[in-house]
Amino acid sequence: MPKTILLVEDFEDDAILFKLALNQAGVVNSIITVATTEEAISYLLGDGPYADRTAHPLPTVICVDLKLNGRDGLHLLGWLNIFPQFNETLVIVLSGYHELKEVRAAYGMGADSFLSKPIHPKDVENLIRAYPQYWDFKRVDHL
Repeated sequence: MPKTILLVEDFEDDAILFKLALNQAGVVNSIITVATTEEAISYLLGDGPYADRTAHPLPTVICVDLKLNGRDGLHLLGWLNIFPQFNETLVIVLSGYHELKEVRAAYGMGADSFLSKPIHPKDVENLIRAYPQYWDFKRVDHL
């Protein structure tokens, strides 16, 4: 079964660009996209439409935008800290913010990496090199 990425992104164009960058880097992980922190929490808890873990497996990677409608990405990072089963999950923050304050806040809340939007394939390749165990590839020699 392929490893799963949970992408928490409310702007469809940014989600498409991130998926394209992953594809260009050779990543073939299954990607589940939700638009809000509340949907992400439901997915991670296996609530409602996400109850079937065969169809909705727990992710090995969570990518979360900081600026979301409703509760922001930092809220999700704080929520993840409550549950030890997510300690081994790679958490990547995606953000159009470029201020050091936001970067520090994300790392302080447990993010493993921070990527600035727009996401470039080279950024994804560097991320894969840093955390190779979290990704499935269509070609091994890509990086």
